[in-house]
Amino acid sequence: MTAGYDHTVGLRTDGTVAAVGTNLAGQCNVASWTDNQQLAAGNSHTVGLKSDGTVVAVGDNGWGQLDVASWTDIQQVATGWFHTVGLKSDGTVVAVGDNSWGQLDISSWIDIQQVAAGGDHTVGLKSDGAVVAVGRNDSGQCNVYDWNLISPYGDELAVDFGTNGLWHYDGSWNKLSNWDPDDDIAGWSNGLAVDFGSSRGLWNHDGASWGRISNWDVDSAGLAGWSNGLAVDFDGNGLWNNDGSSWRRLSNWDPDDDLAGWSGGLAVDFGDGRGLWNHDGTSWRRLSNWNVDSAGLAGWDNGLAVDFDGNGLWNYDGSSWRKLSNWDPEDDLTGWPGGLAVDFGGNGLWNNDGTSWSRLSNWDPEGMTGVADGLVVDFDGNGVWKYDGSSWSKISNWNAENMADCDLN
Repeated sequence: MTAGYDHTVGLRTDGTVAAVGTNLAGQCNVASWTDNQQLAAGNSHTVGLKSDGTVVAVGDNGWGQLDVASWTDIQQVATGWFHTVGLKSDGTVVAVGDNSWGQLDISSWIDIQQVAAGGDHTVGLKSDGAVVAVGRNDSGQCNVYDWNLISPYGDELAVDFGTNGLWHYDGSWNKLSNWDPDDDIAGWSNGLAVDFGSSRGLWNHDGASWGRISNWDVDSAGLAGWSNGLAVDFDGNGLWNNDGSSWRRLSNWDPDDDLAGWSGGLAVDFGDGRGLWNHDGTSWRRLSNWNVDSAGLAGWDNGLAVDFDGNGLWNYDGSSWRKLSNWDPEDDLTGWPGGLAVDFGGNGLWNNDGTSWSRLSNWDPEGMTGVADGLVVDFDGNGVWKYDGSSWSKISNWNAENMADCDLN
């Protein structure tokens, strides 16, 4: 459902549309519309996104806000007072209508995953959680360029419980598979990727069903979702990326222990002699010659956190390095909405909020992951617990072998 200045529009489950209210400009003339999957309403116009990625529009066209007939491959629409915006599946954006305030100046936008429109301004959410905006700014409505508040974490949780199978948690538990994942699982833009071992290969769950995406065996560095898709360390075959439709080799080098998506791209530990490298979606650049230790890498709100063997815990903000701790992390570190959670072994579980450290628990974590509303930790022998930023609650008595945030619903 959506609403304009003085009209209301509803999308039925069969893809048809209903509308009521003022119809002076024909903004309610939607009776013939079929096969729609999303609606948006401006001041006096109505826009519909069809399931084939084309767009229809009715109502006032005084500023050309209905000129969407040529649009294709659209996955979301938004409307301002007198302009219409479309998000294409490749992350670029198109717009038509009134441009008096520059609200259509979006041609340079890339890597966008959601759009929104106010009266005379347009906003885009990038896949790394940053926000861009153009248009009228007399009330500061476009002052979003320092935002990093949009959660990059999935709303749900996938957990490998070993011989008990793979489970999904969104407030209640549901089994996804009886198969026991092998080395790794990872949430990404197309669902949940799971390594089921050399005999079964790499599979993906898109929220509705399973599909095999590769027969190759995943190696120790595993999988990582990032802004360009799913990165996979294939044993003996190098590092590859799946963008949701096809595979592309990123490197012939074999990653060593870890890879991680972060706001600057994909960070990869290529081991002794090669060091830590980053792929920004276009090219490679070495970030450090130091060797990454077992706790590995983690993207978080302040950049990329790295456990450097014997050199402590460091953070890279995209331009420079800063030491976060002299302590050596043990098994894991992860970003979450509250900061960076780090397993310091016998010193317990600690969190860095970007400014200072605080201890979250004296228990020794076995594994953890950030989700949109907190931090999930497997405390070996004590079950799986969730921290919401203020208190802990147990969500399972079983011991987890691996876990990942995801969006399947």
